[in-house]
Amino acid sequence: MKKVLISDVTLRDGNHAINHKMDLKTIEKYCKLLNKTGVDICEIGHGNGIGASSISIGRSKTSYSKSLNIAKKNLEKIKLSVHAISGFATYEDIDKCSDLGVDIFRIGANSPDYNLTYQLIEYCKKINKEAWCVLMMSHLIYEKKKYIEIIKELKNFGIKQVIFMDTAGYFLPYHFDEIFRNIKSLGIKFGIHAHNNFSVGVWNSVIAIQNGANVVDVATRGLGAGAGNTHFEVFATIAKKMNLKGMHLNLEKIFLLSNYFKARLKKKFNKENIFIENNNLLSAYYGIPSPFCPQIDKFSIKYKKNIYKSYKKIGKAKLVAGQEDLIPDIIKSNF
Repeated sequence: MKKVLISDVTLRDGNHAINHKMDLKTIEKYCKLLNKTGVDICEIGHGNGIGASSISIGRSKTSYSKSLNIAKKNLEKIKLSVHAISGFATYEDIDKCSDLGVDIFRIGANSPDYNLTYQLIEYCKKINKEAWCVLMMSHLIYEKKKYIEIIKELKNFGIKQVIFMDTAGYFLPYHFDEIFRNIKSLGIKFGIHAHNNFSVGVWNSVIAIQNGANVVDVATRGLGAGAGNTHFEVFATIAKKMNLKGMHLNLEKIFLLSNYFKARLKKKFNKENIFIENNNLLSAYYGIPSPFCPQIDKFSIKYKKNIYKSYKKIGKAKLVAGQEDLIPDIIKSNF
């Protein structure tokens, strides 16, 4: 039976939803409860990964060194992972994380610039650490099946695990069914990081497993950027109901974690459940990274622009993660 790795990204991607304010007490308790759920991997850090904490993108409440240290002390058999985007993370960051006990480095870049991951991946291999390639904004390589040639190149480079990250929440189940059917014979392991803009994050993840994916990213309460990620509790319950193989999830322990986290989000961060807002739908429709939504809304109001036209124009500009600073000028210009 093929093992399906369940990777919990709540304490990383979920940081987007609370302005990167995840605190050590929450991390400690969360990790303790996570141990009994059947999760295989726990990802920690700033929403944009290690080295990304900044004034322009948002500063983390705690340093990644403190966050990783407290997580490592409280995780038992669960592996510790970090997200590292080329351009943010440095070799020094990789070394520090390695010293703190990080097991898996997920090296990401916007999909058209996938080769930017090579240097960090090579460095991780040099220090004997497991490195995965994360194809962010993966919808940008969907047209004309560009992903097939990219997967072949990644394999030739020696990459053994790739994650399709639906950063914009663009894909529907039939998209992923096509993608994974086309690559599952290419001899590389693949996984999915789904966003829930179109309310299909869970189903996209199920489709991935049915087509041979060995990694699925989930988040408790669905917490993540914009409309959030694959909702862990829903995914786990459906996986049990469908009798999907390769996972050993404990629903009772997952629901205990969920109840704690719901109360903690309300008390500490004044955060209610994630909802799919109109701006989440617009960003997904036009292929815009979910974290861009607050800025598009803000500057549309500031410059008295039609918000629907703002999203359309930003979508035509094909901005990718890291280009947030261009949003005000694009919206301010006449359209």
